Amino acid sequence: MEFKFPEPGFLEGVKTKAKAIVRVSKMSFQYEGTSKPQISDISFQCSLGSRIAVIGPNGAGKSTLINVLTGELIPTSGEVYTHENIRIAYIKQHAFAHIDHHLEKTPSEYIQWRFQTGEDRETMDRANKIVTDEDEKAMDKIYKIEGTQRRVIGIHSRRKFKNSYEYECSFALGENVGMKNERWVPMMTARQRLDSTY
Repeated sequence: MEFKFPEPGFLEGVKTKAKAIVRVSKMSFQYEGTSKPQISDISFQCSLGSRIAVIGPNGAGKSTLINVLTGELIPTSGEVYTHENIRIAYIKQHAFAHIDHHLEKTPSEYIQWRFQTGEDRETMDRANKIVTDEDEKAMDKIYKIEGTQRRVIGIHSRRKFKNSYEYECSFALGENVGMKNERWVPMMTARQRLDSTY
């Protein structure tokens, strides 16, 4: 059997085919409730010139690795870096499982639902986009933004921004930070775009 891959296209910010666009460092992943990690302490990197095959027996962790690389699963430890302009595409073993929720829709209706905001709504359900305990704690903090004390009281939407996500939040304003007055700040990044922590 022979596979042919197209030459990689231009990727903004990458001037050479040798520069790492995906880097995994000492990464491990273990599903909750299992006795041992499915992936244990792996490190590798990929560039535009890389051609990689992920092979192994059933249950070896191939799909788990791909799901970690695409952000559908969060590693238990270690780091996964992907270039901010990269697009990772793959076809899952069970590629059409998510369609079960849309069987009554025509293809056109499904596409309109999925991309109605300009973002891919299917990706919003991935594990790395879910509000974590750490995010909840960050919402309890009081921040000083534009000279006003604020506390995040709601996250209303999110969008992809480079290699991360930005959030559209409403804030409680004022000295007592308990006032009902809310203010929308379009697509504020939950932790990185704050002027300072109060």
